[in-house]
Amino acid sequence: SRAPPPILANPRRMASNNKRQNIRDALAEANTRPRDNRVTDAADQAIARYVVCSKCGCYPVTGSKLRHCGRCQSQGYCSKECAKADWAVHKLICESARLSREENLAMHEAQGGRKKDFDTRSMDITTWFSEVPGLRNEIELLAWKLRRQTPFVDVVASSTDVDGRGIRIKVMPRSFWDADPRFFDIFPDITRETLRQYFDGSSKHPPDYALALTVEHQGDPIRTVQITSTFSHPTRCAQIVEALATGTRAEDLAEAFAFIEIGGSLGKETVQAIKKRHALVDGSATPQDSVPVSTRAINNEVAYTMLHGMDIEFNVRLTGLVSAAHLNGKEGVIRGQDPTCSDRWRVRLVDGTIVSVRAGNFVHNRCGDYKRILL
Repeated sequence: SRAPPPILANPRRMASNNKRQNIRDALAEANTRPRDNRVTDAADQAIARYVVCSKCGCYPVTGSKLRHCGRCQSQGYCSKECAKADWAVHKLICESARLSREENLAMHEAQGGRKKDFDTRSMDITTWFSEVPGLRNEIELLAWKLRRQTPFVDVVASSTDVDGRGIRIKVMPRSFWDADPRFFDIFPDITRETLRQYFDGSSKHPPDYALALTVEHQGDPIRTVQITSTFSHPTRCAQIVEALATGTRAEDLAEAFAFIEIGGSLGKETVQAIKKRHALVDGSATPQDSVPVSTRAINNEVAYTMLHGMDIEFNVRLTGLVSAAHLNGKEGVIRGQDPTCSDRWRVRLVDGTIVSVRAGNFVHNRCGDYKRILL
């Protein structure tokens, strides 16, 4: 019989040490580690650090873990309060989710897999996708852009992918997943029924989008379908970035600093570093508890910092150049500060050329079209 799909290699580890390890290599390691017979607990421990609460979108607190629905095992919550608040929506699909899980479990066992490994395999798949830098943020921002279409996002990777570069993201609007028969070429009937129950439920706050994580292995797609209740941190970040890009209002810059400082001590250090850099470049110091005067240059730097913190590319168009006027209108992506000149930024143009420009000589473009930074 065919072996169950293997576990993908850790893309963050790939980025740090450049080891060419693929999913099959990771499988050998995974199959030798101890397995806890308590499937639910083992699955929770494997995924708790990477998957957010199905209700509030938050990660579990340090030292804690998500607790999954005891019937269907498909939804995880950070607290009893969130589980209770989400029940009005979740109860509509709990039974169909349970049946879907049983169907997938039967397929897993028919392929030679062990029942006690089924949940862990699904969690390993979700964990791998969660560790691809910027992917979760890219997915949410794409879903937010198409939110009026009730999107269902299918994220697909091959079992031979080693770093996430080959991931494909396909967005299916409701007009496709709810009515087009071609949907059944990709997903079983129960998936459509589950989506309908979620989005057409009696809850006053239906989910914003649905997500399928798919690994293609030996011609078979192995999927885990998730429902995200609300847009969260990445969406708010993008809204602030777009406000910074379209004007120089003092309140937008103040909101951006406040947003960055939510990150605790590291966020506060980042804000102070931006202020110090602004003082060095412009020669105007800003009191510690004050916000600098909003300009295109500082807005660009803050906006870049925010997107870079989410592993999202900062697309720009060059403008206002005098000695290199032929570059005006060229588009590219910021690749960080110029290490040879403190007041300049490196921009990789579409044709691959690297140029160095001041922060006032580019504008953020392609607002709403966000892509993760590829390793």
